[in-house]
Amino acid sequence: AANALITVLNAYQGKAGNAAQISDKLFQTVFRGRTTFPELASQLGDVATNAAVFGVKIEDLLGAVATLTKFGISTPEAMTAINQAILKIVKPGDEAAAAFKALNIETGAAAIESKGLLGIFTEIAEKTRGSKEALTTLFPEMRSLKAAAILAGPGIQSFTDDVGAMGTAAGSTESAFQKISKTFNFAVGVLKNKLRVEVAALGERLRQGFHWRRIAFHCRAAFHSNAVNTHLGDYHEYRKPSHFL
Repeated sequence: AANALITVLNAYQGKAGNAAQISDKLFQTVFRGRTTFPELASQLGDVATNAAVFGVKIEDLLGAVATLTKFGISTPEAMTAINQAILKIVKPGDEAAAAFKALNIETGAAAIESKGLLGIFTEIAEKTRGSKEALTTLFPEMRSLKAAAILAGPGIQSFTDDVGAMGTAAGSTESAFQKISKTFNFAVGVLKNKLRVEVAALGERLRQGFHWRRIAFHCRAAFHSNAVNTHLGDYHEYRKPSHFL
């Protein structure tokens, strides 16, 4: 978690909020998407710098990560796809630029800053109606298309919800810590109970073993006592041949 937090702080240079606010948003990303903190820590740097440079809000960036991973895109692929989609919106190729213009969709860094990444993909979704052909024209590069096909397609509502959740993420870190703490305390309690049962069972086995060892000890003592030896002597004396003549 710390590495992912540092990555965002360095990339956004204070524009994404303070450490606590960013931490809450990262927890929301893990909670709502299908990613982990180690994955975010190792992959987020691939897109965070470009996102910050071109005015993508941290809520939009992490919301996109949550949505894409939720739709089955791996974290590394999601980061690459988002990065490429941002670059194609900032500077589309000639054919894509003409397609954006025909749909009356503004592009460039200024458009991202004014509308937000969510706003642009919402506009794309509305004007293309999720058409694969239209999206392929706007995002001809396959990696960028992977993000656009979901964020401006079947994932648009999830993207909207995930971005909204980032805005109300305050306290997520504390909540997650409390859950982890409760889970840990519960696990410790279960372990203690198991240990008590095992110790009790071991004590019973030891007690039973001690009981039988005492019996064996007394048997051996009795066997080697003078009375037993006397009887054994009489028995051996009786077994002598002279007794049978």
